[in-house]
Amino acid sequence: MFISKSKTSFSSLIGILLCLVGGGHALFWFLGVIMTLTGEIDSLDNDVTTAVISLFISLVGAFAVYIGIRKIRFVSKAKMLDNIFRGDMDGEIPLSRIALLMGMPDDDFFRLFHKLISKGYIINASLNNEGGNFRIVLNGGTSQNIQYVVVKCADCGADITVRKGFVGKCNFCGSDVKG
Repeated sequence: MFISKSKTSFSSLIGILLCLVGGGHALFWFLGVIMTLTGEIDSLDNDVTTAVISLFISLVGAFAVYIGIRKIRFVSKAKMLDNIFRGDMDGEIPLSRIALLMGMPDDDFFRLFHKLISKGYIINASLNNEGGNFRIVLNGGTSQNIQYVVVKCADCGADITVRKGFVGKCNFCGSDVKG
């Protein structure tokens, strides 16, 4: 397993809550702006001043939505990486290959990977640099002395080769298979 389920689940929950609460907050105050400018709400002060204050407060809600979406995207990227890592057979993946699979330039993926590691979303993986060749090393080790076991998928009964001590995906039904 290369993803912290507790960290990603909590972050997803917070992201969804920020989107819902921030979106409702922004919508409420933005409607206040519209109603003030159209004269539906009589304000004690200048209508423009009230509208500007309401607009500023609605931007706070919009910012909460932005943070929520960002959290959800980080979790989504972490889940994509987890699937890529589980399909690896030798414990090392060139950074450029993962960046290509993720559909992003190498530099952008490098920054993303560091953020996912520092936030605790990705575990049991590290970045290794040998002579300018960046590689992701899984389980903090190297590709030497990695052992594989053949296990039967509990769902479909297929024989699956999985790294010992890791959880992989069944090639036939997609179920998790523990090695």
